[in-house]
Amino acid sequence: MGVLNNGIRLMGVPSTYHTLVKGVIIICAMAMDVYGKNKDSGLGRSLLKGMRRRTGKG
Repeated sequence: MGVLNNGIRLMGVPSTYHTLVKGVIIICAMAMDVYGKNKDSGLGRSLLKGMRRRTGKG
């Protein structure tokens, strides 16, 4: 997080947007990680499988 904070400051992002920018970067990184892990089975399929396990349907 320190590297991210420093990079945001060096890029000249206004301090009011720091939290927003960090949130967007973290969400994108998580999405890329999930996509990379599930690219063979498909992201949508894996999410539906998880939902079915939680609800007990299908």
